[in-house]
Amino acid sequence: MPNDTDNTGNARQRGRLRLRIAVPAQMLIDEDVAAVRAHDHTGEFGISPGFEPFYTCLATGILTYRRLDGSERFVALRRGALTVKDDVVSVVTRDAVARDRLENLEREVLREFLQREDDEKKSDTALKKMQLAAMRQLVQYESAEP
Repeated sequence: MPNDTDNTGNARQRGRLRLRIAVPAQMLIDEDVAAVRAHDHTGEFGISPGFEPFYTCLATGILTYRRLDGSERFVALRRGALTVKDDVVSVVTRDAVARDRLENLEREVLREFLQREDDEKKSDTALKKMQLAAMRQLVQYESAEP
C-alpha cells in the first residue's frame, strides 16, 4: 500500500486508520484498522481514513471497529475522549473492555459500566448534601457568636 507523509514527517498508509485506546494502566488497543464507529451526546458517528481533525467526549457505550481483514471488534467504554488527527484515532477512557462478540459485551460489561456511573452519581449527591450541611452549620455557628 502506498505511503503518504504528513506535515510532521510521519509516514501513513492510505486506506487505514491507526486506533489507539488507552486506559489508566495500559494501552488496550494499538492497531491499524479500516474504520471506527462510536457515539457521543449527539449520536453515533463513523470515522474512515481521511477524516478531518476532530475531538469529542464519548458517552458510555460501545465503540466498534472494523479490522483490515473485515472482521469487527467491539469495545465497551465508560465515557472518554476521542481525537482524530492524521488518520490516528485516539481514545482515552477510565474503563474499557474489548470483545469479539457484541452480545456478551452488552450483557456483561456495559450494564456494569452504567451501574457504576449511577452509583457515582448517588455518591456525588450524598457528598454534596454533606458539604451543604457542614456549610449551614458553619453559618449558624458564626451567626451565633456574640
